[in-house]
Amino acid sequence: MDEKKEYGVIGTVTIGTDEYRDLIEEKYEAVREKEEQSSRWYEQYSKAQKLEDENKKLKEELNQLRKYIRDNDEQDKLELWIVRSSRED
Repeated sequence: MDEKKEYGVIGTVTIGTDEYRDLIEEKYEAVREKEEQSSRWYEQYSKAQKLEDENKKLKEELNQLRKYIRDNDEQDKLELWIVRSSRED
């Protein structure tokens, strides 16, 4: 990424050392901020991926339980349990 740049116009610019230092510091801060934002983005992306994986796993588990209930004629028992548990709350 640190390739030598070639420019069409070559000349001299005179600036004070304070201004030069400010330019260098601003460049450093901009690069640092970019890296921090990139790091925060990656952290959020990783969290989202983890949650998507967990969601997929839970959906598969729920589908298995639904299939078990359907295949074993347990629907009436489940509905009764739901009614009873809602009364306890």
